[in-house]
Amino acid sequence: MYYLLFIAYLVLFCAGLNRIGFVKNTGLDKRTVILLFLVKVAAGLCMGWITLTYFGGGDYGSANMYGRLEHKLLLDDPNKFFRELFDAEYSQGYGGMFDSVNSFWHDLAGNCIYKLLAIFNFLSRGNFYINTLFLNFIGFFGHLALFRVFNDVYKDKKWLLLAGCFLIPSTLYFSSGLHKDNLAFTAVCIFSYAIYFLISRSFSFRKVLLLIVSSAVLLLIKNYVLIALIPPAIALYVAGKTGKTWLSFLSVYGLSLLLIFCSIKLSPSRNPLHTITQKQQDFFKLETARTQVNMDTLQPTIGSFASNIPSAIERAYLRPYVWEQPTRYLLIPALEIVIYIIILALAFFLQVRNYSKPPPFVLFGIFFSATIFLFIGFVVPNFGSIVRYRSLYLPFLLIPALAGVLNHIKKYNM
Repeated sequence: MYYLLFIAYLVLFCAGLNRIGFVKNTGLDKRTVILLFLVKVAAGLCMGWITLTYFGGGDYGSANMYGRLEHKLLLDDPNKFFRELFDAEYSQGYGGMFDSVNSFWHDLAGNCIYKLLAIFNFLSRGNFYINTLFLNFIGFFGHLALFRVFNDVYKDKKWLLLAGCFLIPSTLYFSSGLHKDNLAFTAVCIFSYAIYFLISRSFSFRKVLLLIVSSAVLLLIKNYVLIALIPPAIALYVAGKTGKTWLSFLSVYGLSLLLIFCSIKLSPSRNPLHTITQKQQDFFKLETARTQVNMDTLQPTIGSFASNIPSAIERAYLRPYVWEQPTRYLLIPALEIVIYIIILALAFFLQVRNYSKPPPFVLFGIFFSATIFLFIGFVVPNFGSIVRYRSLYLPFLLIPALAGVLNHIKKYNM
């Protein structure tokens, strides 16, 4: 029965996708849209099968199980089902927004995905793979939104953009699972789409609504990502108004660092670095992973963070190395990152050699992803999680790099 139900929903989604205005406005033909959607669904099914078969379900199987429990609660006590989104059951109340232990805000991220799955279960009857299909139908619009932005930035690179927005292996894999990473990636892409076209085109309530909804989703499930999006969004707006791209981004980030420094000096009790060090400590308290990596304990001081920047960059951008394989499952990500490093290094060399002013959105993506990568390098102590977390933001680095290399090849007829 579940097989027939899955096929029926898949056919329905494929038939309906190209009737949606947002999809039509991508400029992609119907067959390409359906093929890309099927690739994403296949990635989600592959991830689901691997996690259920080799890892006992992991976070993905647990999410589906909790979704079933929430579905039962919705049927038995709808009032409690919705009230739980606002009730804080801890003695300290809602606590800190960025806390990871005994925190309403931390639990809210899971509660949101579980309650979404509870609603899916009216149609899926709790089936893991059908729920994965439903979530990937939503997640597919994140890829489409990212494509629409980069297609406006790079107008003559359709096939490169299709590869960069839809087919980066680790991004596709980790953004297609039955987990909040799927929604986080989608929200980041929708936020980027909304802020880009609000600045580069005319004002519209639809774009504002998309910006508000995507920000709300990130606030609920990955609030630190929303924080990381604010400075580049401001810089993108300033660059759009002044036309001074590099100056806008450097000024905004310089001012942000100055504000952090002043807050540390003026109010040590509200030191924002405490949030990052606490995140690291929370990771240390988790069960030791098979891919655990040794890292120094951060102190909430500028000196401690400055001294740990090189190792954080190494972990976030370069590792795992091919020769350090704590588990065989990391071999493919290790080989993948080698390819990306070569592409990024080649793009950087060509950019230095043949300097051209980058589009403002390219700097938006680079500054945003660099901030997230640095955060990951500071707080995440195992390679498995590092690979998973950084995968969601790779398109913001790789697409401009690939575009730069392609431009050079065309310029010199290589």
